[in-house]
This record gives sequence, C-alpha cells and structure tokens, in this order.
Amino acid sequence: MVNIAALGNPEVASKIGKKGTVSDIAMYNYKGQEGDITFIHPHRYPERIQPLLYSLNLSHGALFVVESIDKYFGEQLIGLDLRGIKEGIFVLKNYLMPEQIMPFIKDTSMKNYSFMDDHIEIRQKLVSIPMRHMEGETAVPVDHFFPVKGVGTVILGTVMLGEVKVHQELQAYPTEKKVQVRSIQVHDRDVDSAGTGSRVGLALKNIKPEELDRGMTLAEPGSMKTGNEFRMNPRFTPFWKGKLGEGMVLHLSSGTQFVPGKMLDERTIRLEKPIAYRDDEGILLIQADSMPRIIGKTVLEVIE
Repeated sequence: MVNIAALGNPEVASKIGKKGTVSDIAMYNYKGQEGDITFIHPHRYPERIQPLLYSLNLSHGALFVVESIDKYFGEQLIGLDLRGIKEGIFVLKNYLMPEQIMPFIKDTSMKNYSFMDDHIEIRQKLVSIPMRHMEGETAVPVDHFFPVKGVGTVILGTVMLGEVKVHQELQAYPTEKKVQVRSIQVHDRDVDSAGTGSRVGLALKNIKPEELDRGMTLAEPGSMKTGNEFRMNPRFTPFWKGKLGEGMVLHLSSGTQFVPGKMLDERTIRLEKPIAYRDDEGILLIQADSMPRIIGKTVLEVIE
C-alpha cells in the first residue's frame, strides 16, 4: 500500500483509482492484486498552498502530470525536493519532452524519476514504490473527521509510521487528549490492525468531533514533542532570495498541520498555536506572499 502525491492534472490518477473523499485535497483509491494505491491530489492548488503541502507530507512517491513549465511547476518541484520524495513518475503533456524537464531536476530528489504515459505501466511502477516510514511508534495525521450515527467520532487519515490497532490508546497531538481506537476500516473493510501507508478510517472513543482539528496527529503517548516557540536551523531553497528577520510572518507545515507564526529574531519563531513534531522531522517553511511560497525546511528546538 502506497500513498502518491498526484500533482498537476489528476486525469491519470482518476483513470487508475476510484474517486473518494474530496475537500481541498481529493483522494483516488486503487485496490488490486499487486498492491493498493491512494492518490492524494491538491484539489485547491495553486490558489492555496496548503493542499500541496498536505499531499506532499502524506505521500511516499509522486505522479506529476506536467502541462506547462511555469512558476507553479517550479514550486511543486521545490516541495518534492525539500520533502525528499525520490520515487516518482512524470507524465508530459502538450508536446513537452524529457530533455526540457531534466535541467530542473538533475540535482534534486527527482533526478531518477521515470517518464511514462501508459496507465498500466504507471500503475505497476507506483505499487512497487517503497514507503519512507516503515518502523517506529504509531503516527496517523488526521485529514478529515465527522460523527457517524451509531458509531461515534470517525477520523480519516494515513498511517505514516508504525501500526495502528483496535483498542490501542493514542494521544491527539498537539493536545493532551487521550483516545482509544474502537474500530478500523481499510477500503471499507473492518480490520484489527493497519500498517504504514494504510489509508484508514478510525472510530474513536473518548473524543467528540468538535474536539478534533485537521492538523492533529494520533500517536502513542509520549512519542511526539509539542510547543509554540522554537529555535530553528533552516535550510533554504536557492530560489528564495529573502532573509528571515524580526516581525516576519511564516507558516510551518508538517503532516496536516499548517500553523502561522512570527519571527522574534532571525532564528526564533513564536507560533499562534502549538505544533507537534519529532526530532528527526523536517518542517517545511512557508512565506505566503512570496513566490515560491515554499522557502525551505527546518528542524525545531523547543524553547521551554
């Protein structure tokens, strides 16, 4: 089972998978004997940057349908590179040729992407992509949630780390709220557990829908850090020519979190609300009024 960021035109994803949940991101699900694929398409991009970030943060590989070489093409390449997504496919349209793309990707995580256009071959290639996160404590970023009559609170998300099990106790980060997994569904089937990469629906005990928020991560208690004031050690894309300084507004992006904050100095940021993270996790840095809007990534050091 693999999650694929379906960038550009979603036509290929829609021909391989069946359309599922749609909000600012759209899901297309394929289930086959050779493996399962969930395509995550940034439905409201480029007018909003968040759908692109969610698609990248939740994916192990990419399917990029390129119709033109423009500033948004470049912004998506920057996101793929900063997220380190090394497995993927370009599908070229409008008579574009691979030699027009290669100069943009030769020194990036995308340097070994394939150029393909046959849907069967694309599907076979994608199901073979290895997942980036295979071991570790459970982590399920929440992207949708709602009440279900007779069931209670249900969240939709992707198991990005470890395995989620029925009756498991999890914490709804960045809050201190503890929940219990009542039941698990994968592709509308009840299961006792779901591993890394699984697209899951979790029925939860001890939490109401109004207590949830997109951006929360269900993870084992004590496995994540939280805070709202941090020292950063940023690495910037060479395409951003700005400089961090006091008073600048940035957003931090991780999983389905997208949190605004203000720079206190060139390395210290105070967020409007807490963010949850792991020490080894690269957090994307966003400046909403620049182009590209994705300006770099950083690790965080919480200021107590």
